[in-house]
Amino acid sequence: MEIIIVPLFGSRISPRIDYAEHFKILTVENGKIQKIEFIKIITNNRLERINRLIRLKPDIIICNGITERCYVELTKSNIKIIPWIQGELEEALQNYFSGYLRENGKHRFGNKFN
Repeated sequence: MEIIIVPLFGSRISPRIDYAEHFKILTVENGKIQKIEFIKIITNNRLERINRLIRLKPDIIICNGITERCYVELTKSNIKIIPWIQGELEEALQNYFSGYLRENGKHRFGNKFN
């Protein structure tokens, strides 16, 4: 079983995970979506938002913009991040399930790679 979280802005992937209020949570088993939930996280504290996501214990987060601090906190909790994905949520999910989107562990922040 795999849990995927995607920050939303309407039907699109939110431009920044650390400012998103709406999230879609997908529970996937054998490549098929078993359960879909929507949650709202309201806080002005970006670190608290990230900690709440960590407590949901996702395996993967598909997002657009992410700060280095958020990336480090999430990956310390063994969460795989697929960042810099823009556009409609359904298109991104189709790309993920077809194998086009994958986490590679090398993401650029400023002038260094994490």
